[in-house]
Parts: sequence; structure tokens; C-alpha cells
Amino acid sequence: MARFTVCLLAFILAAGQFGVDAAPLSSRHAKPPGNYVQCNIARIKTVMGLSATNAAIHKIDLDMAAAVASAHSGLKDAQTGIKTIARALISRQQPPTAARNQVGRGLNTAMGALAAMNPPNQVMSARVNDTMTKLKKTMAAGQQVINNC
Repeated sequence: MARFTVCLLAFILAAGQFGVDAAPLSSRHAKPPGNYVQCNIARIKTVMGLSATNAAIHKIDLDMAAAVASAHSGLKDAQTGIKTIARALISRQQPPTAARNQVGRGLNTAMGALAAMNPPNQVMSARVNDTMTKLKKTMAAGQQVINNC
């Protein structure tokens, strides 16, 4: 179900860009058309990366449950912000700055929780590192959204 939701959200974000020409021209939309494609690619990477990070975090051992719960809470916060942004894009409105900040805050919370983990063995250490790698890619894609959109 999560994969379907991610794919649906990615499709909606991409489809929402077809109506951009009908929206009022603002400094945000005055960028060259090439940026729209880059923007959509970065948005899709962010959504997909968040999904991959969420899946990876569930593989981490329950011995680190408090840190995992904090990281998971941050990811849920980021997902809520992304949903708000998606709704704004679908209705051809500018995404709220508060939602963008919510995504950033959630990703940073998750990264802080993962960085604070002290895995008890190599298997758990590898899982935490894998999750952090996925989260770093998600954060990089989110930064591309900020830069290109």
C-alpha cells in the first residue's frame, strides 16, 4: 500500500505541473521551463527516498527502540509536510513555507536520531548506515527541490 501511495503521489506531483501555465505568473514561476522538469524529478526523488528510508528503518533492531521511534516520528512529520505540499500543487497554489519547514524539520529529526544510535553489532550497524544513506539521498533531493522550485 505504501508503494502505491508513493507512486500515486509522484504521479500527482508530476501531473500537477501540466497546469502551471494557467497559474498567475509570479517570481516563483518565472524560472526557465527546464527548471520545472528538474523540480519534478527532485520532488519524486524526495518522495521515493522518504519511502525507502521508512522501509529501512523498520529493519533496525528493537534494542534501539527509542531512537527508532524518534527517527520514525521525524519521517512521519516529513511525510505530513509533503502531503500538504502535494495538496497545494494539485490545487495550483504555492506550497506553504510552513510545510517545507516541516519536511526539513522531520528529516533533520530523523537524521539526529539515527546519528545518536549505538548499534550493538555489525548487522545493526549496517542497517543503521543503510538507513542513513537513504535519508541523506532524500535530504539531497529535498535540497534540489528548494534550489530548483
